[in-house]
Amino acid sequence: VEQLVEARREWLDNRVRFANLSLPSMEALSLSALQQWLQVLGGALTYLQAEQGCSKARAKGLQEEYDLKLARAKGALEDLPKSASEAQKEAKVLASDTNLWEVRWKQVEADAIVAMQDGYIRAFDKAWDTISRQITALTREMEQTTGRTN
Repeated sequence: VEQLVEARREWLDNRVRFANLSLPSMEALSLSALQQWLQVLGGALTYLQAEQGCSKARAKGLQEEYDLKLARAKGALEDLPKSASEAQKEAKVLASDTNLWEVRWKQVEADAIVAMQDGYIRAFDKAWDTISRQITALTREMEQTTGRTN
């Protein structure tokens, strides 16, 4: 079981897509460069949201599969007392059914991927907002410098 857990951890580490965008100092960027960064972040954010949609669908499907298989396996339990809790029944089933354990592990991994994607989406969204505010400030500054008003 420990080897399976370790193999799953390695799989998860390799499966998750890490977005490695390090933003330069915004004070040093021109308006054009900031606009390009805004486009890059907007594209990355859209991609991550689409990926997350797929990940959420996978996680939901795995949860449904797990729930159905668990219910079927609990119904077949005969060696537990009637007073056994649902957690005890689930533990008994998982201890004896490696296929169900595998589905549960995949479901946990899928939930972890969705949670990591949430973090990336929030970070990219925050970066997009920050750059957008910087573009607005630069645009206002340029308008004031040139004497233009709206």
